[in-house]
Amino acid sequence: MTETGVTGGFVRHRNRMVQESVFQDLRDTLIACRWMAGTTTHGAIDPYNPSAAMATLTTTPNQVLQLLEGHPINLIDYFPEAEDAASGATPLNTFAIDAGTPGEPEPLELGSSAEELQYVFTMAFYAVSDALALAVLNDLKDRYRGRMVRGDVIELFDYNAGGDTPVVRMDVDTFRYTMNTDQVAPHETHLYFAELTLTDYIDA
Repeated sequence: MTETGVTGGFVRHRNRMVQESVFQDLRDTLIACRWMAGTTTHGAIDPYNPSAAMATLTTTPNQVLQLLEGHPINLIDYFPEAEDAASGATPLNTFAIDAGTPGEPEPLELGSSAEELQYVFTMAFYAVSDALALAVLNDLKDRYRGRMVRGDVIELFDYNAGGDTPVVRMDVDTFRYTMNTDQVAPHETHLYFAELTLTDYIDA
């Protein structure tokens, strides 16, 4: 779980750091896969040149894939339902992720202070089409299985200290998605939900 040699020691506001690390990793994945314009925060494997060394990647607006149909993905760290009702329909291609729900810490071994803590993150994608939703979510499935962009881990960064050095590698346990089957309005025709579970390791 710590093959890079880093430890999972004390991090102030750790839950918030886990949330930010997952959010930034998701953003980096969307950029690397050319679903969003921007530059990744940390090194990634280029899905279009997987033999190249891991490096910071940049996607320009003209490299973004055409399945977006002119509606850039808007990645947000809250659910639109939490907004004021007067704000109207959620814009097309909004991708929302919640703050993550931690479980109860479990000891890793007897006589040690080391613990593991599982988190569940819920995502919602208000896609312009089913084709786009499936393409994006299948890219995320491949990423979280370690097939592209990064391995099947998410690095936890301490953004209190600048976020440059990983504290620990959190294991991705599962990623699954489904189309919303309780649609109540036309603008939700292509609403998909996803769930990511991962495990954080704490040494102290």
